Amino acid sequence: MRSRPITILFYIGSLWSGGAERQLVYTAIEAEKRGYRTIIVTDDPKNNYQTMLHGSSITMICTRTSKRTPIKRLYRLLHIIHKQTPDVVHSFLATKNCWAMLCAYLLRVPVRIASVRNCNKTAFTGIKFYSKLATSIIFNTNRAKEIAIKEYSVPKKKTFVIHNGLDLIRFGNNLPLFRIGKTNGLMIGRITPQKNHTGLIEALRLLTEQEGFIPFTINFCGNIMDNRLLQELNTLIKQYKLERQIQYLGQITDIPDLLAKSDFLILPSLYEGFPNVVMEAMASKTFVIATAVGGTPELVKNMENGILITTTSGEDIAKAIKLYLSLKDEEKNRIINQAYTDIQKYSIKKMFEETEKLY
Repeated sequence: MRSRPITILFYIGSLWSGGAERQLVYTAIEAEKRGYRTIIVTDDPKNNYQTMLHGSSITMICTRTSKRTPIKRLYRLLHIIHKQTPDVVHSFLATKNCWAMLCAYLLRVPVRIASVRNCNKTAFTGIKFYSKLATSIIFNTNRAKEIAIKEYSVPKKKTFVIHNGLDLIRFGNNLPLFRIGKTNGLMIGRITPQKNHTGLIEALRLLTEQEGFIPFTINFCGNIMDNRLLQELNTLIKQYKLERQIQYLGQITDIPDLLAKSDFLILPSLYEGFPNVVMEAMASKTFVIATAVGGTPELVKNMENGILITTTSGEDIAKAIKLYLSLKDEEKNRIINQAYTDIQKYSIKKMFEETEKLY
């Protein structure tokens, strides 16, 4: 008879703001609610999810290591896993999968789960190595699973697709406000090349040059991961005289409120996993416009519950925005309501129950 609850140790590089980080926190909190002993291990002490974790009894441990200290990281992670004696080690993101699966395998942890959260090449770093050590690998999109099997020869029996979960109550309680006046758009995403802010700025330039242009604004918000890129974006905005159309709000914590104040969300990314911000917009009844990359087409169906941008070019982004602006209110509401209905199946409860089967 087991004398203690099952212990799950989650491992990720940091708890900076991001989709993978949020999904880990959702999973850990749900695990604790269901009676699991839960531990989160990071390498960086910065934590943007303290508010969500407040009041929980989840154990937080930091290795305090960096890319420059790989031997120290290996030693500390081995020491932590040995001391905590988890029944499950569940890691998130590419290089962390390598470290976690190696240490868990060496220490004979019975359940070893790696997690792939994107569809770009970097997301699969080391997968041929750690797929031999993991008991299961979770992908949050069907597209990523297909890539792993076809391009990296990952055994199909080890692969499982579990889509992201969402706090439907939190976002559903902030439904859109009644607004009049200028159309207000929103882009949520870290300042990195992946999110394609440059393409969106180019799209706005093209739209403002068209005859009969109806002015609208787009607010950017997200962590600054690349200061040089931010400077380049500011230069482009000034060059194209878009200061009245674009405003950078910095890092915003109250995303539900911001979505409720926005007419549409746009995500022009070059690549994605299963985008949390799109899910959040759908649950908030905010119209979605997004590039058809990664797992986004698994979530958004063009002109059914949003608008899919055919490519990541400024020209196609402009066409998608123009299409949205041309829609009558009845058509916009039909699409918004369908999105709200479709997103209801992506609850944290469902996501965790599918993950729990692997535990």
